Amino acid sequence: ADNATTSERIWKVRRNIAEAFGLISPHQCNEDLVVPPAAIAELVAGMEKLARKHGVGIPSYGHAGDGNLHTRIIKNPDWPIEKWQRTAPKILEDLYQLTASLGGRISGEHGIGHKRKDHMPLFVSPEYIDLLRAVKRAMDPNNILNPGKIFDM
Repeated sequence: ADNATTSERIWKVRRNIAEAFGLISPHQCNEDLVVPPAAIAELVAGMEKLARKHGVGIPSYGHAGDGNLHTRIIKNPDWPIEKWQRTAPKILEDLYQLTASLGGRISGEHGIGHKRKDHMPLFVSPEYIDLLRAVKRAMDPNNILNPGKIFDM
């Protein structure tokens, strides 16, 4: 933005995006994907294909200039909740596979957490995970700080 008024308008839209998606469906998967900036267009095209394949919305927003896209998988409003609960994990797996194929990562800002930890092997080597475990053991020998959030000890 080139002035304060334009900047505030942009931030107002940004702050209201999540609320707007909630009007479509309160059932969503919030993702924080990051790929090399040169791969953003391919990631977006791939997400559009996945959305059509699975019959859901997969809008993205954020700061794509650095390769980071805040992505939401939005439940098809016509689906019963049971179908969403069966299908969402499959969509996530496809989305993570796409991201990995583009040299991306599972989380740019929001962390791995319980939700994504089982998918880390798509993105990093076993040796890297072992290194993280070693750091965790050194810094938190009693495993009291967020146990199980990134990997199991």
